[in-house]
Amino acid sequence: MAKENKNGGIALKERSAPQDKTPQTARPGAWWDQLVCRWTVWRWKQSIKAEKRSKKFWRKAMSISAVAEFGEFTYMMGFWAEYVLLLTGRGLRRAARLLAHECGKIYTMRVLPVLRLVYDIFADVFAPIAECVVGIKHVRAARKQAAENHQKLEPAYFLQGMARYAAVLARGVACLLPFAAAAVFAVTVKTTLSQNYVLAVQVNGDTVGYVASEQVFDDARTNLNERIERAHEGMNLGDAENAEQKQFEINPTFMLRVSKKEVLDEKEMADAILRASSDQIQEATALYVDGHLRAITTQGDDLRRFLEDFKAPYEDPNDPDMRVEFVKNIELVDGVYFTDSIMDYADIVNMLNGKEQEEKIYVVQAGDTPWMIAAANDLTLNELYELNPEMTSKSYQMYIGDELVVAQEMDFLQVKQVATRTWQEEIAYDTKTTNSEEYDWGVTKTITAGQNGLKEVTADITYINGVKVSTEVLNETILVEPVTEEIIKGTHLKSGMVAQYGTGNFIWPVPNYKYVSRWMSSGHTGADICAAYGTPIIACDAGVVVTSGWHYSYGNYVIINHGNGYRTLYAHMAYSPSVSVGQSVSQGQVIGYVGSTGNSYGNHCHLEMYYNGVRFSARNVFPGM
Repeated sequence: MAKENKNGGIALKERSAPQDKTPQTARPGAWWDQLVCRWTVWRWKQSIKAEKRSKKFWRKAMSISAVAEFGEFTYMMGFWAEYVLLLTGRGLRRAARLLAHECGKIYTMRVLPVLRLVYDIFADVFAPIAECVVGIKHVRAARKQAAENHQKLEPAYFLQGMARYAAVLARGVACLLPFAAAAVFAVTVKTTLSQNYVLAVQVNGDTVGYVASEQVFDDARTNLNERIERAHEGMNLGDAENAEQKQFEINPTFMLRVSKKEVLDEKEMADAILRASSDQIQEATALYVDGHLRAITTQGDDLRRFLEDFKAPYEDPNDPDMRVEFVKNIELVDGVYFTDSIMDYADIVNMLNGKEQEEKIYVVQAGDTPWMIAAANDLTLNELYELNPEMTSKSYQMYIGDELVVAQEMDFLQVKQVATRTWQEEIAYDTKTTNSEEYDWGVTKTITAGQNGLKEVTADITYINGVKVSTEVLNETILVEPVTEEIIKGTHLKSGMVAQYGTGNFIWPVPNYKYVSRWMSSGHTGADICAAYGTPIIACDAGVVVTSGWHYSYGNYVIINHGNGYRTLYAHMAYSPSVSVGQSVSQGQVIGYVGSTGNSYGNHCHLEMYYNGVRFSARNVFPGM
């Protein structure tokens, strides 16, 4: 019997092998079966142990409140998720049933009646036709049967059939009438639209031509009005006395017609209207010079050839970058003009080949100046000099009675040559100067050397009679950028050149001086600061210039009011002072240059200093100089 082992398993009682005295030989593969058996038993025991460990773990885990609460939470989440999905599914199912129900109602109440109506209409329309078809089939069958019996159908048979189907034929005709009416309507519309509708333009009741649309008619009328205006302008040119008596107006009208005749454009229609309107006008060409009408001729082509031949000698076929134009704006306008305003072609050529104005001479009067003479004759000073080149000479002297050209005779037609040229030129570099206290006054140091750039210039150069009169730059392309020259200029004053006196702060006026030849004394009013000719003189302090000019003794001199009662005077400057009266200057600003003007012997700057109008010696301020 089986008995329970200590591990809780069931142990099988081993059977004793049969007592066979005959020795048994081991079966091949028995050891593998034993190994598999033992492996299976071991795995079974391990699974039993794992199950026990799992139960033990969950017993301990569930004894912890947090784990129990978490498990309850996950359970509730799963429950509500399942519940929400269930409700959603039920709602979608109800919605689908409701939608199907509503669609069925719509089909029953809306679609089905329409389908029935369409069916009834087709049945009513085609039922007579079907009955007629059936009758025709019966007639054919009767004729066939009669033929087989060698008989003929009596006329009474047909009359009987017609009487029988009369109502059917009437219904069929009634059904076909709307289709026939629609077909007639379609043919009528197509025929009407295929007609060629045009506008017949009339003048004084006579048709002068046809146009395709009202827009073409309006354009032709606008063109016509412009031509009439030019005709009036030409009439005023030729016969100004009778101009008002020859005012001319045309009022064309149009009517809609069906016609296969060729239509005209706006220009052709304007020509047709003018030809039918009056014998007082005719086709011609107007010559406009600078926007003003100068002549009208019927030989427009000859005039165009004359103008082209006039420019031909100035043209250079080997220079494609040169164009030849008239100095004046010459325009030829073809149109219709009054016959009385047309000029003889030879007179027009003589006008173009002639002179525009005669030479005018002015005699110089007492008190005249070149500027006054130019203004009196509506000239600029440069124009007066161009008419009289001798006036630009340095040795020229204008005397009373001299004759000057103030208006020059010139050709009516002048030709200009406009040449497009490209060249390269340098771009001057800029200079940037920075003041620095690291260097003494007067010391200049170049940090970066300046270099000129290079640019390519394309311009139109205009020549009149071979003389260059203008240059119009069309494009500039920089090939090499210029390099800015950077210079540092020293501003540091040596020891003794800066002093504070009272409330004033003064600096030495000539930092690059050589020595002081004299100080203020009983026989001398200031300090003479010797320096080379042209050495800069600077302001001792900021202030306002109160005097700037010439004095018989000081020569070129400047007085600056520094405020707080202080003033300084700088005399014997080489040139006119660099500052003017009323100008504000800063401390160290250049106000002039060392010279020897006025009562002076040798190049120096005479410096005088004042306080509340009382002169004091500069040596008191700059004792070490």
